[in-house]
Amino acid sequence: MISFDQVSRIGFGCYRIGANSRAHREALKHALASGCNLVDTSSNYAGGQSERVVGAVLSEINSSDVFVITKAGYMQGDDVALLPDLVSGGLPEEEVVPISDDSRHCIHPDFLAIQLERSRARLSRDWIDGFLLHNPEYYFNRGSRDESKEEYYRRIKKAFEFLEGCVSRGIIRYYGVSSNTLPLPSSAANGTSLVELLRVAREISLDHHFKLIQFPYNLIETGAAEPHHAGVSLIGLARQNSITTFANRPLNAKTPEGPIRIATYDAEIQELDEARDSTFLDHSIGLIHGRLRAHGSDDDPMDFPIVRFLSTDWMKMPNADAVEEIFEGHFFPFLRHLYQGVPPVEEMDTYARLYRYALLYSKRMMTAQGHALRERLSDRGLIAADIDRSLPSLACEAYFKAGIDHVLVGMRSRGYVDELKELFRPVSVA
Repeated sequence: MISFDQVSRIGFGCYRIGANSRAHREALKHALASGCNLVDTSSNYAGGQSERVVGAVLSEINSSDVFVITKAGYMQGDDVALLPDLVSGGLPEEEVVPISDDSRHCIHPDFLAIQLERSRARLSRDWIDGFLLHNPEYYFNRGSRDESKEEYYRRIKKAFEFLEGCVSRGIIRYYGVSSNTLPLPSSAANGTSLVELLRVAREISLDHHFKLIQFPYNLIETGAAEPHHAGVSLIGLARQNSITTFANRPLNAKTPEGPIRIATYDAEIQELDEARDSTFLDHSIGLIHGRLRAHGSDDDPMDFPIVRFLSTDWMKMPNADAVEEIFEGHFFPFLRHLYQGVPPVEEMDTYARLYRYALLYSKRMMTAQGHALRERLSDRGLIAADIDRSLPSLACEAYFKAGIDHVLVGMRSRGYVDELKELFRPVSVA
């Protein structure tokens, strides 16, 4: 089994790994072959399909040389159907926190046991190197029900007791918490305190295996480096107590003005040509108009909000997530309804190229934003003023200098892997 001092500093984050994406699978293989031996996934990423991809790739190599982290807590899809049996079997219904109409959150041992077994099966592993409670702070979203920090940590302690038992059985090696609220001040109403997590773990055993914490950290969201804990930062407190830190969302910052991507795409956007690319929109609208006429409809394509939106804003969407939401959530469903199924291949090719160019135009906007951010941060000395290195590489280097042990990056292409592989080497040889 791989030891902590052998784990690569950069980890392969699998949040948006597509089950049917050959490029994503090849990127993971390339990362593993290039020295990355840390993989982070979760039972709820793509409904468990992310774990299946990881398991399939790892089955082709000696997977004991890879440190695999997964997480549990979200109850979605098929998991929600388990709830009646879990409750009838003794799981207190009040320990299940509603998130939405079709999702819940739970860290009760009865649910964790099921998730752990499903994760091991999907990952094709006898053990999990790191098993994390995934955003347990959903406890504080219970609405009108009474909430207290005492109850919050009681639930976490119960989960930790279960996980210690799993360690003794050889099912997991270490456990921990992945929380968006770990970097908050201890006084925050929904904060997750490392001090309290350590207290809970030590009450269970002085030789506990609570060793991992994961949280957001990037060039803009730097709460984990602030002295929020009696003058000590979360990063410093973790180091003092031999807790290994993993930064997530290292290149995707959330700000009051909206998300910021800490990356640039200069090479990709070189192929853009607004005059040429506009023909794809015109051609697409023409195809839609023709399909309407074929159905005997007098409607104008502009009568439909999604077509009207694309006609004015398809080159102006701020990021890839916005493009995906518009196309996958609105435009493609509209087309399936219009065509009463999948459009003919030639027509679908036009719509697909429109989608691809919309993504590139969003990258053009992100690139302008990234260059401005890079200039500001280098002027302030927060990243190196090295024009020969990419912004993601400089950003990750800055995180290590701030004391972060490992950075989890969604490297979904071989080029992305190559961009960061100089930083893969383990801490012990850094």
